[in-house]
Amino acid sequence: MSPVLRVTVGALVTVAFLLGTSAVAGAAVRGCPAAVVYRGTDYDGGPLVYVASHIRRSSRISCGRAVNMLSVTYGYGPLKPIHIVKPTVGRYTWWLRGGWRMTNGAGGATVWNVRHKRFNEVGKDSDFPAAVVADVGIP
Repeated sequence: MSPVLRVTVGALVTVAFLLGTSAVAGAAVRGCPAAVVYRGTDYDGGPLVYVASHIRRSSRISCGRAVNMLSVTYGYGPLKPIHIVKPTVGRYTWWLRGGWRMTNGAGGATVWNVRHKRFNEVGKDSDFPAAVVADVGIP
Protein backbone atom coordinates (compact mmCIF):
# COMPACT_ATOMS: atom_id res chain seq x y z
CA MET A 1 0.00 0.00 0.00
CA SER A 2 1.43 3.41 -0.92
CA PRO A 3 2.07 5.98 1.84
CA VAL A 4 -0.50 8.39 0.36
CA LEU A 5 -3.19 5.73 0.26
CA ARG A 6 -2.31 4.61 3.81
CA VAL A 7 -2.67 8.20 5.13
CA THR A 8 -5.94 8.70 3.25
CA VAL A 9 -7.42 5.44 4.57
CA GLY A 10 -6.19 6.30 8.08
CA ALA A 11 -7.77 9.76 7.88
CA LEU A 12 -11.08 8.35 6.65
CA VAL A 13 -11.16 5.76 9.43
CA THR A 14 -10.42 8.46 12.02
CA VAL A 15 -13.16 10.76 10.66
CA ALA A 16 -15.68 7.90 10.55
CA PHE A 17 -14.81 6.92 14.11
CA LEU A 18 -15.17 10.49 15.41
CA LEU A 19 -18.44 11.08 13.58
CA GLY A 20 -19.81 7.73 14.71
CA THR A 21 -18.99 8.21 18.39
CA SER A 22 -20.33 11.75 18.51
CA ALA A 23 -23.53 10.68 16.77
CA VAL A 24 -24.04 7.84 19.24
CA ALA A 25 -23.20 10.04 22.23
CA GLY A 26 -25.57 12.79 21.08
CA ALA A 27 -28.40 10.44 20.19
CA ALA A 28 -29.38 9.89 23.82
CA VAL A 29 -30.55 13.50 24.35
CA ARG A 30 -32.64 15.50 21.91
CA GLY A 31 -34.41 18.83 21.92
CA CYS A 32 -37.98 19.90 21.28
CA PRO A 33 -39.49 23.18 20.08
CA ALA A 34 -40.97 25.55 22.66
CA ALA A 35 -44.48 24.56 23.75
CA VAL A 36 -47.29 25.85 25.97
CA VAL A 37 -47.49 23.91 29.26
CA TYR A 38 -50.22 25.97 30.93
CA ARG A 39 -53.12 28.18 29.83
CA GLY A 40 -55.24 29.87 32.43
CA THR A 41 -56.15 33.24 33.89
CA ASP A 42 -54.16 35.50 36.18
CA TYR A 43 -55.50 37.23 39.29
CA ASP A 44 -57.09 39.99 37.14
CA GLY A 45 -58.91 37.50 34.94
CA GLY A 46 -56.55 38.09 32.01
CA PRO A 47 -54.86 35.33 30.07
CA LEU A 48 -51.87 33.59 31.63
CA VAL A 49 -49.64 31.32 29.57
CA TYR A 50 -46.51 29.38 30.59
CA VAL A 51 -44.19 28.32 27.79
CA ALA A 52 -41.53 25.61 28.10
CA SER A 53 -38.41 26.41 26.11
CA HIS A 54 -34.97 24.83 25.77
CA ILE A 55 -36.61 21.44 26.25
CA ARG A 56 -34.09 18.61 26.48
CA ARG A 57 -35.39 15.06 26.56
CA SER A 58 -34.28 11.46 26.35
CA SER A 59 -34.48 10.17 22.78
CA ARG A 60 -36.74 7.41 24.14
CA ILE A 61 -39.48 9.99 24.80
CA SER A 62 -41.41 11.85 22.08
CA CYS A 63 -41.73 15.64 22.18
CA GLY A 64 -45.49 15.35 22.69
CA ARG A 65 -45.07 13.03 25.65
CA ALA A 66 -42.37 15.30 27.12
CA VAL A 67 -44.62 18.37 26.89
CA ASN A 68 -47.58 16.47 28.39
CA MET A 69 -45.45 15.38 31.35
CA LEU A 70 -44.14 18.93 31.86
CA SER A 71 -47.74 20.18 31.81
CA VAL A 72 -48.62 17.95 34.79
CA THR A 73 -46.50 20.15 37.06
CA TYR A 74 -48.80 23.08 36.27
CA GLY A 75 -52.09 21.16 36.59
CA TYR A 76 -52.68 21.24 32.85
CA GLY A 77 -52.82 18.71 30.04
CA PRO A 78 -54.28 15.24 29.50
CA LEU A 79 -52.19 13.31 32.07
CA LYS A 80 -53.46 13.03 35.62
CA PRO A 81 -51.15 12.30 38.58
CA ILE A 82 -51.78 9.27 40.77
CA HIS A 83 -50.18 10.94 43.80
CA ILE A 84 -48.90 14.40 44.79
CA VAL A 85 -46.18 14.72 47.43
CA LYS A 86 -46.65 17.98 49.35
CA PRO A 87 -43.63 18.47 51.62
CA THR A 88 -43.69 20.98 54.47
CA VAL A 89 -40.71 22.71 52.89
CA GLY A 90 -39.77 22.47 49.22
CA ARG A 91 -41.49 21.77 45.94
CA TYR A 92 -44.38 19.46 45.18
CA THR A 93 -43.63 16.23 43.32
CA TRP A 94 -46.25 14.74 41.01
CA TRP A 95 -46.28 10.98 40.37
CA LEU A 96 -47.58 9.23 37.27
CA ARG A 97 -47.97 5.53 36.59
CA GLY A 98 -44.85 3.76 35.38
CA GLY A 99 -42.47 5.36 37.88
CA TRP A 100 -42.62 8.89 36.44
CA ARG A 101 -41.98 11.81 38.80
CA MET A 102 -42.01 15.51 38.00
CA THR A 103 -41.45 18.78 39.80
CA ASN A 104 -41.04 22.44 38.97
CA GLY A 105 -38.91 25.15 40.45
CA ALA A 106 -37.74 28.69 39.84
CA GLY A 107 -38.05 29.00 36.08
CA GLY A 108 -38.06 25.36 35.10
CA ALA A 109 -39.44 21.85 35.36
CA THR A 110 -37.91 18.38 35.51
CA VAL A 111 -39.23 14.87 34.81
CA TRP A 112 -37.48 11.63 35.79
CA ASN A 113 -38.31 7.95 36.11
CA VAL A 114 -37.56 6.03 39.30
CA ARG A 115 -38.57 2.62 37.92
CA HIS A 116 -36.82 2.64 34.52
CA LYS A 117 -33.50 4.49 34.81
CA ARG A 118 -32.83 4.10 31.06
CA PHE A 119 -35.05 7.14 30.44
CA ASN A 120 -32.88 9.41 32.61
CA GLU A 121 -30.40 10.51 29.93
CA VAL A 122 -30.33 14.30 30.42
CA GLY A 123 -27.48 15.21 32.73
CA LYS A 124 -26.52 11.55 32.96
CA ASP A 125 -23.17 12.38 34.60
CA SER A 126 -24.72 14.61 37.26
CA ASP A 127 -26.06 13.67 40.69
CA PHE A 128 -29.65 13.95 39.46
CA PRO A 129 -30.11 12.69 35.88
CA ALA A 130 -33.52 13.38 34.35
CA ALA A 131 -35.66 12.28 31.41
CA VAL A 132 -36.93 15.79 30.51
CA VAL A 133 -35.66 19.23 31.54
CA ALA A 134 -37.05 22.59 30.41
CA ASP A 135 -37.01 26.30 31.16
CA VAL A 136 -40.56 27.49 31.86
CA GLY A 137 -41.78 31.05 31.97
CA ILE A 138 -44.22 33.67 30.78
CA PRO A 139 -43.44 34.73 27.18
